[in-house]
Amino acid sequence: MAHTFMLFTMLRFKIHIPKGLRHAAWGIADTAIYPVAYLATVPMLMHSLGAEGFGLWILLNTVITTLQMFNINAGIANMGVITVRGLTAAEATAEQRNEVFNATLSISILLMVFAIMAGAMLAGTTAGNAIWGRANHAENIAAGILLASGTGALKYVDQVLQTTIKAYHHFRTAAVLNMLNRFGALVVCVWLANRYHSIALVFGGYFIFTALYIALQLAVTLSTIKGIRLARFGNYSQYGRLLRSSLVPWLQAAIIALAFQTDKFWVAAFAGLRQVSCYGLVSTMFNHIHMIFTAMVLWMMPRMASMTSRGDDPKRLYDTVHSTLISLTIIALLAFYALSPTLLPAWVGQENYELMKASFKSFIAFELLFAQTIMPLLYLNAAGQSKQALYSTLLICLPCYLFMIGGLYAYHSPASMVNGMSIALGISAPVVTATALNAMQPGRSKWQALSEVLPTYMAIALLYSPNRIWLYSPIAVALALLIGKKFIPSVNQIAIWKPRA
Repeated sequence: MAHTFMLFTMLRFKIHIPKGLRHAAWGIADTAIYPVAYLATVPMLMHSLGAEGFGLWILLNTVITTLQMFNINAGIANMGVITVRGLTAAEATAEQRNEVFNATLSISILLMVFAIMAGAMLAGTTAGNAIWGRANHAENIAAGILLASGTGALKYVDQVLQTTIKAYHHFRTAAVLNMLNRFGALVVCVWLANRYHSIALVFGGYFIFTALYIALQLAVTLSTIKGIRLARFGNYSQYGRLLRSSLVPWLQAAIIALAFQTDKFWVAAFAGLRQVSCYGLVSTMFNHIHMIFTAMVLWMMPRMASMTSRGDDPKRLYDTVHSTLISLTIIALLAFYALSPTLLPAWVGQENYELMKASFKSFIAFELLFAQTIMPLLYLNAAGQSKQALYSTLLICLPCYLFMIGGLYAYHSPASMVNGMSIALGISAPVVTATALNAMQPGRSKWQALSEVLPTYMAIALLYSPNRIWLYSPIAVALALLIGKKFIPSVNQIAIWKPRA
């Protein structure tokens, strides 16, 4: 009887969980579980590849990520804007949705060729280039670059399939597939690194595994989603329409990739691969943290695209989810920083922790500000205001990159690069927020946008305040009161998270 009651209670609880929260939970599981496994295996990779070899591993993974600048389906938060809008448009027929799927898939396959060509050109830069380290790595660096480029190109198809599955609200299926992909690739890479200690063999295994996974993912997509099927696509006018429509979102993805991925190459050129191994580890960690925060709200993109196509106002939904995201971001990042002196040395060792420490604090401040831009860009793209989103992306990325290079040249340290980006974001974040609020509801006060960012400013002030109780205690109390009054009540508005019929 007790077991029956427990089962009934669990089923009843599941039924009453709003669908939006279930989508968010699957998105978080998809994004959060992998970094834990990846970070747990870092000591093994560092031991197997050595400090410089691990730095090279970081750079080659950066090649994979940076090559997404050629991917028209990368879009905001790796969920293709044009594909989502084409698959969720209220007026679209099943045949039109299938045309969007096949056209986007065909274009992505063609663009894979350009990515591989770019990788081949990059491989030619290895000889005598300080970025790639000393001569003891030279024999397999070029092969590693080519294999990393091929793997990055295969991810173009992966993004089309992931976007299609999520656009049809199969978030659980997308999460399970993505976790299988990333965990499987991680196991393959760690095993090969431990056995052969060769960058080329590691990325060769990564490439083969990714190709097999794409075949499985395609089969699951075709069997899961009714109306989606592979077909020869010869409607060249549809190609042109999609390419024209994809231009602005693609530019956003390319700008973001260049601004926030190429920093590791600057560190390699100025400080060597050993410094990249520590800086790149912190950078990768916070890249995953940002992905987790994005995953908390990514389920909203198809929903907001659908709402705006029907002429509905998403303001209440936006305000509620944005407030929830910011409150959780501030609490989580400050708690992580407080625990880091205990967690990080136990993870990577005291010596590596000392190299990471300065960059770690800088990345906490940067992520506090960067998280502010998630919802504004998500809304602008979902609402079909891609040009405004592009201008906002430029406003975020261009000053960040200039301040990043300026910090490096002025102070010659990786932490100064991140501090420069944080200063730039501190200026641009309220402007980007105001752009989204005015696009949603013209006439909203600029002071309202500033008030949205105020708790983040206070969190950064708390982060950098001297260890004087009379100074940081008032800031901490004021921040806690502000979050409790402004943001926490949003979490209780469960009705907002329920799907609209």
